[in-house]
Amino acid sequence: MRDILHMYNIRTTLPRQGIFFALTILGLIALNVIWIIPTLRSTRGSASVFALTVAERVQSEINGSLGNALNEIKGVAGEAADEPERINSTFRYLLLRNPTFTSIALVDRNARELVRLDSSGLLSSEKFIDQSRNTSFYLGLQNRTAFTQPVVLPNGEVHVTLIVPVPTKVEFIERVIIAELNIQHLLSIIRSPKIGEGHVYVLDRDGVEILNPNPAKILRRDNFSTRAIVKKVFLDGTTADGLASEDRYVNENGVDTFTVGM
Repeated sequence: MRDILHMYNIRTTLPRQGIFFALTILGLIALNVIWIIPTLRSTRGSASVFALTVAERVQSEINGSLGNALNEIKGVAGEAADEPERINSTFRYLLLRNPTFTSIALVDRNARELVRLDSSGLLSSEKFIDQSRNTSFYLGLQNRTAFTQPVVLPNGEVHVTLIVPVPTKVEFIERVIIAELNIQHLLSIIRSPKIGEGHVYVLDRDGVEILNPNPAKILRRDNFSTRAIVKKVFLDGTTADGLASEDRYVNENGVDTFTVGM
């Protein structure tokens, strides 16, 4: 997804040399100046390559996972258009084939659910949901696909909702499919890089953190839009390699950080 920013940061620390004899203080300072500068440049260059590799892998896995989910629902929407009488079995087969989908519904243009299934099977109309207050539903009526912001359920699982219009031969969309997807596995992707005190941020286009291994931080919806590196990636559309002076910033703990973004 192009509206997702992946950021990776590590604390920048300078090596410290012990001073063994008072008479060698000046000599050590001179040696440090000669030694630290090229080493720090080399370290930052290596850190940039490593961090960008991590960010690219995380981006690829997240985009791949969400892209596959979206394609599955698009396929279901196509089947709903071609064989509407088989919609129940089509939905049921999807939930059996891909258990990361926890529910799926067919909704008419008046925001009324016509069919709803979850992992327990076909639900009665008493359990249908009024989608009129779901702003993402109206994107579907505009013939657009969408993912909602992640939500954290009481059991700690993180879910998103997919909105996909059902293809039609008339000028307006008559039905929309709304599917709920468990994205807990994406948190493992973010958590998996062995980055020490580093952190992978996944932000939406507004600079809000939407994925974090800690669900409580997803609920906080921290906004990083004021950071220069975020503006650089979103406004300029460029990859930040962390080597430019504007890529660095002091985080909320007062620590100078080395950051890349794409």
